[in-house]
Amino acid sequence: MKTTRPAPPFMIDTPVGRVRSLRPSDVTDTLVGWYQDAAIMGPVNMAPQSVTKADMRAYVASFDNRSKMILGLFAKQENALIGLVLCEISQKHGSVRISLVVGNTSRSARRAIIIGLPILIEGLFLKRGFEKITAHVTGGNEAVGALLARAGMQVEGVLRGQLRAAPGSTYEKDGRSRLDQTLYGVLKTDWENARQNR
Repeated sequence: MKTTRPAPPFMIDTPVGRVRSLRPSDVTDTLVGWYQDAAIMGPVNMAPQSVTKADMRAYVASFDNRSKMILGLFAKQENALIGLVLCEISQKHGSVRISLVVGNTSRSARRAIIIGLPILIEGLFLKRGFEKITAHVTGGNEAVGALLARAGMQVEGVLRGQLRAAPGSTYEKDGRSRLDQTLYGVLKTDWENARQNR
């Protein structure tokens, strides 16, 4: 049986921070706390999770940087992890679907994410060779949609009632049983054309 080796870790610097593959050693009480926080997990349609540091370290170690990556958004000013980008990769189709989790909502952290996302998109195209980047944003998570649009991704459609509200999620507690999903995307060719026209 052929064994697929993990791909090299991803890393790219920004003027205000760094985006890189998360390591088990990066798991802190703060990161564990994000997964236990309804305000952070709610926008991505997840209930608060009962996880430990050991659970999170095992979870982070399961990402191989080939079929899936978990990237940490680090800000220089905060000197800490401020967000996550989970990447589901299709090598066959040269595409990657990203999911953004914003853990730190301070003004400086938001600025680091606003500056860092376009640079991450550039890195995924140029360093990893993807031809298409997509993101599926749960209805009601306008803040992440605005960040993606600002980074150059366009709305490609809306899937009405695509998801069931996760049991225990803030959506379910608000009485919503099904959720829309907004599809964002950008082709490498469109990104290249936009860069040439700046």
